[in-house]
Amino acid sequence: MLYIEAHMEQDRFRLFLQDEYLRRRSGNPNYSLRSFAKSLQLDPGSLSQFLNGRRKYSSKKIKNIALQLEVDQAKLQNLFGADSAPFAENYQLVEYEKMHLLANWYYLGILECVALEGFQPTPQWIGKQLGLPACVISLALSQLFAHKVLTINEDGSWTNHWQFFTTQVNENVDEIPLRQLQKQLLEKAAQSIEENSAEEKSHSSYVSAMDAELVPEIKEEIRLFRQKIAKLIEQKSKKRDTVYCLQLNLFPQTLKNKMNGDENV
Repeated sequence: MLYIEAHMEQDRFRLFLQDEYLRRRSGNPNYSLRSFAKSLQLDPGSLSQFLNGRRKYSSKKIKNIALQLEVDQAKLQNLFGADSAPFAENYQLVEYEKMHLLANWYYLGILECVALEGFQPTPQWIGKQLGLPACVISLALSQLFAHKVLTINEDGSWTNHWQFFTTQVNENVDEIPLRQLQKQLLEKAAQSIEENSAEEKSHSSYVSAMDAELVPEIKEEIRLFRQKIAKLIEQKSKKRDTVYCLQLNLFPQTLKNKMNGDENV
């Protein structure tokens, strides 16, 4: 199920705008989404929703936005051609009926192991990489093969059909399997703090009092950052010898005030 098939023009232009925004930010780290919206003569909220897949623009609107972009005409003319969005054709939306496969962190770990150098298609080898018993890997593999997320080619090699995928049409998807996945990944992150060397890991945080109405804009910035890191990995990995996890968290530390007064909790 390729998400872009139903909304080719919308999604290709969305990817194009995301890339343009990242390009401008690379030259000026202080360049904000609000500044980008102003340059395109758009409302910041409207642009944020479009970039996040929660809003559509008409063809006329897209053409008007394109006129505001400081790019050459040849690039605009080729915007909707076959090569205009190199990552779009492989960008999959996980079907809802398969989302339960994400409830255990090691399903994704198994899929990424397929891309490792020296990969051996056995539960024992995969289990050794992930620190899990072969019997657990075997059960997971049976599920991945049954749902055709993994397939075996004629030459015996394996194909991961979730190589480029997303579970989110927007940043507010909050299904139970995804909650379970994130909690497990947080546990793995806690293990990493103790077990990995400083050179192998990066654990950092930022705590600040802020306007809660900024949350949608911050979530959009986080989404764009994830996309930027994914592209960096795809374009610059000369070899694939390790499976890494990047997990980002944004949450309130203060409790919401009760509706009937400021009772102590």
